[in-house]
Amino acid sequence: MIVTQDFQPDWVSPPGDTIIDLMDEHGLSGEELSKRIGLSLIRGQQLLEGKIRLNESLACKLEELFNVSTDFWIKREVAYRQQIGYLEKVNNDWLESLPVRDMMEFGWIPKTTTRESKFQHCLSFFGINSVNDFFYKIQSDAPLVAFRKSLNLATEPMADLVWLTRAAQLTSNQNCAVWDKEVLIALLPELRKATNEPDMRIFIPYIRDLLATAGVSLVVLPTPKGCRASGATCFFTPDRATLVMSFRYLTDDHFWFTLFHEIGHLILHEAVRVR
Repeated sequence: MIVTQDFQPDWVSPPGDTIIDLMDEHGLSGEELSKRIGLSLIRGQQLLEGKIRLNESLACKLEELFNVSTDFWIKREVAYRQQIGYLEKVNNDWLESLPVRDMMEFGWIPKTTTRESKFQHCLSFFGINSVNDFFYKIQSDAPLVAFRKSLNLATEPMADLVWLTRAAQLTSNQNCAVWDKEVLIALLPELRKATNEPDMRIFIPYIRDLLATAGVSLVVLPTPKGCRASGATCFFTPDRATLVMSFRYLTDDHFWFTLFHEIGHLILHEAVRVR
């Protein structure tokens, strides 16, 4: 599972930033600037913030005021609008890649209808401030993960990341011992006995408590659209393993097969658990 993107600046500088620098050099206030270029104080502030376009008429007035060419201001405005368009596309593409509908339905982010609110809630979900932060974060501190997936269904890496991120959020507050492979091996007979219990409301809390004594946090979590995992094991921190189950087919035999499959990953591949 690899999700990458080349670094691109996630900020834009409006022409107003250059105007402010020149205002400082010339000792001009916002009120004086607005008056000199024929704008109200409110419109002058909007120009500085990039909320209104710097047209040719304003560019000519700025040339007269600061002796900086009209052509410079026009090019500065064009570059700014292109940067905004690029960032909007990057942000929209990122949002479209996420299973937002399911994230809201599962209660992982607040329900909302506006694109901007969805975007901000998704940033908060990942604990980031920008899309660039997202790609930096997943490339710098992503845990090693072993998956059991359905080979008959296409998978979407972003949906997998959402699922694992939610699992990490849930395990952060769980009481759990320090990871110990030998304790986990010793628990296997007791875990096998638990397969005789048909009621998941009983056996899931029971095996969760058992696994916690070996330093394994068990999370049973629905998968959002695009995530085809039945189970996964990973180390969000070096001293605790996490075992995530989807209960995809809602059958006991599939659940137990996946559980022991993932436990096998922890026991057999424990030495390479942390990158």
